[in-house]
Amino acid sequence: DTIAGVNSGYRRWRATGNSFYPLYTMSYLSNGYSMNSTTSWNLAATDYVNTSIRQANGFMDIVTWTGDGQARQEVPHSLGKEVSLLIFGAAEKAYPNTNMWMKGMPSDTVLTAAAFITAGAVMAGSTPTSTMFTVGDISGNESLNRLGTEYVAYVFADDPDVGITCGSYVGTGVVGQEVDIG
Repeated sequence: DTIAGVNSGYRRWRATGNSFYPLYTMSYLSNGYSMNSTTSWNLAATDYVNTSIRQANGFMDIVTWTGDGQARQEVPHSLGKEVSLLIFGAAEKAYPNTNMWMKGMPSDTVLTAAAFITAGAVMAGSTPTSTMFTVGDISGNESLNRLGTEYVAYVFADDPDVGITCGSYVGTGVVGQEVDIG
């Protein structure tokens, strides 16, 4: 991604944790990117799936911050709208967990690659607002405010009027359950 830099990428949500991988993107273009010919990401006759999301006002913001080790640090973002989804974690391989918070989840709960965890200090017990979210320092890899650690967050807006929506539903165990996503 553009945060990791042109000649590197970042894998998230892997059972073995996040990892950096080098030299797969050669350059960013106005409509995507060009790739080098590596055996990892550009094999002949192989199908790939790529998710590319462009940062845009009122839709998605990418923010970075450095942990200050305190129980509460406010991190500003520029959405200007209610937050529907936060994907955030350390930008350093030493602390591999990626956390996710979604509208409708309690502010003291985040989802990691392994499970839901109740970790009030991760978000300092605060629900994200249209201008900021709050992080806190706790022990373990779930911390989002460890002193001197660099972090990145992908912040997505909630705006049903333009088709941006995120929410939850209760399963019924019945085949054919309909889920209204707006």
